[in-house]
Amino acid sequence: MNLEHIVERLTPEQAAQLRQALELGKWSDGRVLEPQHREQGMRTLLLWEARHLPQERRTGFLPQGCRGKKKTGEPSVQEAVPVRMSQS
Repeated sequence: MNLEHIVERLTPEQAAQLRQALELGKWSDGRVLEPQHREQGMRTLLLWEARHLPQERRTGFLPQGCRGKKKTGEPSVQEAVPVRMSQS
């Protein structure tokens, strides 16, 4: 079964269970998520959310006010002076 087919059939309840398993690192029955399951689960969940949820409800969404407004006088990341390591 390919990813598209899985996402197509995933219900909102199943997506919520998958999100919880990813957050906790284990399934609801206590089995630990293996790294390959975590990776595949995250891909599935992100794709499902992109198709079914508004942007503000998706994993990783940051409201406009939380996106790192620069205070007056502070250099941006691009303007920051690189740190040089001294050679011993």
